[in-house]
Amino acid sequence: MKAFQAPGYTSRYGHRAAAAALIAAAILLMVPPPVGATFHLAHISRVMTGVGGTTDVQFVEIVMDAIGQHLVAGSKLIAFKTDGTFDHVVLSVPSNSIASGSGRPWIMASAAFAAEAGITPDFVFDSTGVNGLIPEDGMVCWGKPGDQTNPNSAGMIDCVSYGNFTGPPNVHTSAPSTLTPFGRGLVRISSTASSAEDFVCEDPAVPRNNAQAAGQIDATAPCTGCGNGVVDSPETCDDGDTAFLPGDFCSADCAVFSCGVPTKIDAAEPRTSDALFVLKAAVQASNCDARVCDVNDSGSVTASDALVILKRAVGQPVELNCPG
Repeated sequence: MKAFQAPGYTSRYGHRAAAAALIAAAILLMVPPPVGATFHLAHISRVMTGVGGTTDVQFVEIVMDAIGQHLVAGSKLIAFKTDGTFDHVVLSVPSNSIASGSGRPWIMASAAFAAEAGITPDFVFDSTGVNGLIPEDGMVCWGKPGDQTNPNSAGMIDCVSYGNFTGPPNVHTSAPSTLTPFGRGLVRISSTASSAEDFVCEDPAVPRNNAQAAGQIDATAPCTGCGNGVVDSPETCDDGDTAFLPGDFCSADCAVFSCGVPTKIDAAEPRTSDALFVLKAAVQASNCDARVCDVNDSGSVTASDALVILKRAVGQPVELNCPG
């Protein structure tokens, strides 16, 4: 027979059950939230490494993929070199002073960004000298990695590689975008873990800050035609920009430089000044693409290349054989 229990009466067993429930609730309150509820569910959505031929204006836009992804203090924006090796930390985010929300953006940008874009970035970094993002051939990553030199480190959230990036694939990007974000914006259109597939040119770039205000930066390097990173007829090369520096393989009008002639596009034969330029490149006093300056196809630019170019410049019958 079931024992009689007056209304409002709680047995000692009931008290124990209630106490256990309270203890369990207290324990749940003390357990930290899952790691996914901090900053992990987010991605890089836009990148620009310069405009107008300078690196003064740079930005990276992050978009949250869920609520609760605003605990970004201590996260790092990291630049990697052309070969994929660590270069430097561009910014260590100082605070969590952004609002949360699925699809909500926030921006890390250079000091000159606000005047150019017309909106205020959420966090500011120094882009002067070698402090900012690598402009043309590199990779940018963001997250709170255990090892900031390793794109595959736990806590690294996303990476975008671009231009003539030759580093190894990683879990965030298996292939670089052929376009560089120098002179134009790159914007994400998909999430296949391949920058080549996931990012396209954006002109004008339309960055959005955490207040969801949209800015605008007009491209100074075209999304189509010469300078878009795609070799279209009648181009013979396209390195993703319309700028030229001595030593470039591709000219400002997307024509290939002659082997052994790194300083003047319309010269058919090397000059002594070309030999001097290559000698400087051999001792790392200047940069010269191997497709122009490695005239003996040895795999690197050396003083021997400068000597061969000098001989050709003074009329000696030597062959110039740059890598294809």
